[in-house]
Amino acid sequence: MPKSFELIVGILAILKTGCAFLPIDPDLPKDRIEYMLSNSKSKILLSTENIKLNTDIIQIELNINNSIFNYYSNNNLPTTPSMEDKFVAIYTSGSTGLPKCTVLKNLGLNNLIYGLDKELNYSICKRFLSISSISFDMFLVETLIPLSLGKTIIMANYEEMRIPLLLGSLIQKYNTDFLVTTPSKIQLLVVHSPDCLKNFKKILVGGEVFTPNLYISLSKLTNADIFNGYGPSETTACSSVKKVTSPDEITIGHPIPNTNIYILDNSNTLCPINAIGELCISGNGVGLRIS
Repeated sequence: MPKSFELIVGILAILKTGCAFLPIDPDLPKDRIEYMLSNSKSKILLSTENIKLNTDIIQIELNINNSIFNYYSNNNLPTTPSMEDKFVAIYTSGSTGLPKCTVLKNLGLNNLIYGLDKELNYSICKRFLSISSISFDMFLVETLIPLSLGKTIIMANYEEMRIPLLLGSLIQKYNTDFLVTTPSKIQLLVVHSPDCLKNFKKILVGGEVFTPNLYISLSKLTNADIFNGYGPSETTACSSVKKVTSPDEITIGHPIPNTNIYILDNSNTLCPINAIGELCISGNGVGLRIS
């Protein structure tokens, strides 16, 4: 379903059952949507409209706007999800052309919420901006983190996500003070709507290379604490973070709590300092690679 109030209701409902959700952006190509549903063996499709798909894997389709749900009990479910329960399936692009699925656990989400807060101290922020596609792992940081802290989510619609001037107006209207996004996205705001950046308290960038030139431009427009984050979807969105205070010291920083990062050679042996190797991650955030 699209980014909406109903989307958040649906996600929270699924999590309360102890099950995992697969966020699917309706703007994705139909073939990709059908592949994700089939590959994940999803049984229930939750949406805001009736959807016709060429797949027989779905056993139940639920329209969340159906008035019949108004007559069900609003008491909390007796289910108590555990830290080992799966909470989300994320599909990444994949190197073979087909999307690759990783399933993440509540343990990783819990670690992301409290580990990032220790590094960023974002609990002082009141209004979190959501501008990512629901199929992107940054969406977890934009939504589940503020919800767990009792904060407000300002959710951009598709036009605001695509047009910097509209997004800038949204930011100023609601005085949002926390932003997580990619360098290319924030570059558009720097160029087309620079005034909207001045009231942010915390800005976390990730997903792409954070260049010195972008940091210099950004630091002139805002007094926000600026952080560079790193982490693949398979490790629950973010594994390391660095507070950036100089264009000469932009790195991926150090691991968040309960996370370890190793640089290994071809024999899976630790590399000496300054040697080139493969970056490997362990800890509470590591999920389950499914396909």
